[in-house]
Amino acid sequence: MSGFLTSGVPNIVIANGAERLPIDTGNLAGENPESGSIRMLQLATMLAKLQNTVSATPTASTRYFITFQIQVETQLTGIEFYIGGTGGTDHVIAELYAPLAPGATTVLPVASTDPVTPSGIGTVVGTANTWQQLTFKDTSGNALPYLAQPGLYYISLCFGGNTCRYEAYEAPAIPALTLAFQTINNVANVPVVTGVLSNGSAAQTFGTVAAITPPSTYTAGSGPVAQVY
Repeated sequence: MSGFLTSGVPNIVIANGAERLPIDTGNLAGENPESGSIRMLQLATMLAKLQNTVSATPTASTRYFITFQIQVETQLTGIEFYIGGTGGTDHVIAELYAPLAPGATTVLPVASTDPVTPSGIGTVVGTANTWQQLTFKDTSGNALPYLAQPGLYYISLCFGGNTCRYEAYEAPAIPALTLAFQTINNVANVPVVTGVLSNGSAAQTFGTVAAITPPSTYTAGSGPVAQVY
């Protein structure tokens, strides 16, 4: 038989939602099941649930962050986020925070769209209801791609005012959206990668570099709809 999704596998012309797709459950090694299948109807329902978002009002100088899993070594250009119902006026700075080191309790950014400290002013928020791409830069303002290694990172957005809006995840809380930390081999705070949308916020000073405490819970209407690119 030919490989998956090749000419050796017949095409399904008419789907009814009962078809099954292979998936990785995201469970840690040794936890069952590590892989399985899901009906297309179940997948569609879950996607609709996770796509439930709201146009959120930021508090000036507060960082809003979410978890973001990187599976393989990848060169990243920057961070993109979805603007809510109001754009313009305010400035925004996006940062990528490092994975939490075993035994540590806080993390620092490894890449920023405005790393000049303490005079970073960010980029003016774009047009409402569109995606805005923010490029990682060095302290001279030049583009500086970041080579990310596999790990659980944290994407942060910080706004200089509260006139603009950002799109935030509004899905109802379910166990899979939270992130647990365990003590493994006497090392504390080892993240258990189950939380796909754990988020948090921290009141800080706009334009300055600061550590954050990685989130372990999910709060609807807080975590930004954002990803790396």
